[in-house]
Amino acid sequence: MVRVERLRTGVEGFDPLVAGGIPRGFFVAVVGEPGTGKTVFSIHFAYQGVREGDKVIYVTTEESRESVLKQAAMFGMDLGRAVDEGRAIVIDALLKSRSDEWSLEDVSIESLVNKVLEAKRALGYGRARLVVDSMSAFWLDKPAMARKYSYMVKRVLYRWDFTTLLVSQYAITTQSLPPWEPIVVRRGDEVRVTSIGEFVDSFLEGEGSLDIGGLGYYTLSLDTKTLKPVWRRIKGVIKHRTRGRLLRVKASKGRSIDLTGSHSIYRISRGGGLEVVGSSDLRPGDRLVTPASVELPESAPPSINAARELWSRGVEGILVAGLPGGAAGYRGVERSRDYDGDHAIPLETLVERYGDSVWSLVSGARLSVSRGATGDHPVPATIPLDTGFYLLLGFIVSAGRVDVEGGHVTVTLGPGREGYVGDVVEAVNSIAPGVGVRVSGGARGVGVTIRSRVLSELLARVFGVGPGPNRDIPSIVFRAPKPMKRFFLKGLYAGGGVFDRSSGSLVYVTGSRSLLNGLALLLLDLGVGGYRIESGDSVRALALILDETGGLDAIGEVLEYLGFGGGREAIQGVGALERATAGLAGQATVAVQRPAIRGGSGVDVASVTGLERLEAGTEFVYDLSVEGDENFFAGLGWILVHNSAFGWGLEHVADGIIRFRRRIVGGVLRRYVVVEKMRQTPHDLRVHRVEIEDGRGMRIAGPLEARPEDLRMPEDLRRRLKGGGP
Repeated sequence: MVRVERLRTGVEGFDPLVAGGIPRGFFVAVVGEPGTGKTVFSIHFAYQGVREGDKVIYVTTEESRESVLKQAAMFGMDLGRAVDEGRAIVIDALLKSRSDEWSLEDVSIESLVNKVLEAKRALGYGRARLVVDSMSAFWLDKPAMARKYSYMVKRVLYRWDFTTLLVSQYAITTQSLPPWEPIVVRRGDEVRVTSIGEFVDSFLEGEGSLDIGGLGYYTLSLDTKTLKPVWRRIKGVIKHRTRGRLLRVKASKGRSIDLTGSHSIYRISRGGGLEVVGSSDLRPGDRLVTPASVELPESAPPSINAARELWSRGVEGILVAGLPGGAAGYRGVERSRDYDGDHAIPLETLVERYGDSVWSLVSGARLSVSRGATGDHPVPATIPLDTGFYLLLGFIVSAGRVDVEGGHVTVTLGPGREGYVGDVVEAVNSIAPGVGVRVSGGARGVGVTIRSRVLSELLARVFGVGPGPNRDIPSIVFRAPKPMKRFFLKGLYAGGGVFDRSSGSLVYVTGSRSLLNGLALLLLDLGVGGYRIESGDSVRALALILDETGGLDAIGEVLEYLGFGGGREAIQGVGALERATAGLAGQATVAVQRPAIRGGSGVDVASVTGLERLEAGTEFVYDLSVEGDENFFAGLGWILVHNSAFGWGLEHVADGIIRFRRRIVGGVLRRYVVVEKMRQTPHDLRVHRVEIEDGRGMRIAGPLEARPEDLRMPEDLRRRLKGGGP
């Protein structure tokens, strides 16, 4: 067995969490918000080195040397005496003085490394401890350089026998995105387009950060080696108060994104590679990175058990008819009658009697939902998710209204779209034969009303369809097989799209940013990348440019269905595109530009066309920490951004990560610590309470008993923190 030499930290109760101490020669990131105890922990580590005869160097960038020495003395550690005796050196990077041998005249990585090596030579040969508190000061004006600078420090100092604590804070200094910017989130096989604010707010009520790496959330990221969009784990979420104005970055083909002035973003360098820059360094003509294709899952089931889905979501009044053997075979069970007059049994009664086996029992039956005296047309308990379902879903998303209270769904087809009425009715009958359907005409077109509480409840509760058109694309569509995705697009464009022969464009107009981005995601999954976005103040238009570079063969059947190439009269005409996008700003079409990178990549580019400063208009801004390259796609039309939270860049190169947190509960500040990573070490996985006392310093008070009032997080994460496992 290989023996690992470990250095004790001097913090009471901490060393057992890391198998006795930090391995010699390691570079460990100590990260967290201000006031969590990072400096106190670092002082303990330094003074323990003095006790053990190590060479100790402490670099302070946010406090003066005197402040650090006084703080150490408060906790019974006479670090000042060690400095006077030449056993330790404190380098002051805050109060710059040419007369002070151990100060930094400029806060740069080069000055830091040179001064640390000078101090090591002065202290002499032997095992050494180094603390840099904090590294954040070295990239305040260049957050995108955090990872590069951290690597430089590690590479140069590694050979000098340092065991190093690199402190970093991110909650106050990180830059982020406003809440309305779209992102895509995957958990298991569920995929949805949502806003970054809505996603992060589901974990955090106020300002702060939270590690969610164990919850299984993923987002679209770019593998910078293969240049392919990939799904990568979301490690953490960050939320903090807005400081200053926002920057709106406008790019060719209608892409745009709002972000804070120093948020990092990818661009194509002059040499044709990828580089990360602060958004404030962008200039018109810079080429941003967008996806040329994506891979969505194809894991949607071929059918669903409507009884189980509605029951699990708390829908009441479900009646079951057509059970095996008939209702007479269920003696002693409460009965009723459904809309067709058949004997029916409340699902609640069957669940009480048969438990989980009830779902296979009712799979071949018929369901209805009773609301007082109002009846309901029964539908099959097993709903096929076939071509008819996805076609109907497309019509409903683009031109439908779901009335859960009234128990019906209405699809309104405007003038020129009457030819699709038969398709809507046929699709309804394919998934729910016998359900009530009424067709009515009016000045605004033809309405198809589907009278079914079961279908309206399914659409709203199970598939997440909003009450009106043009809200969001249901999650089930993103994970449908590609042929089913095409049927959804047929219904979507037939219900609300326009094909214009004169411009060769297929246009969809919506006021929903998430629907627009979801549609772009579907097209990318199908191999269609030749689209542009035209936008105004309140309306967004996604225009698919029909040219040889757009991958049109992938949706040829969609175009044929809409009348392109014959088959039926097309929804088109002279000026159709202009009418569909009337009043929109910035309609100029920009030629597609290809990045000067190797062929076969999964990325495209969009050139910066404008930069505009905006009033923030939001109390909080948000960010994600994503495994791998710390990047993710966001914004209108999907633009690649880089997480600029300072702690994360440092964590890439660290051998270990010690994270401190804080919460105010009942007016009392509480501190916590967790060892997230420590190579060569079977470390503790739990969150522990931290206490700091005058005259004594820091001690670990034991594992956290997770309580909702302490940490607002999902139940499965609370269980993980409490028990140390998934």
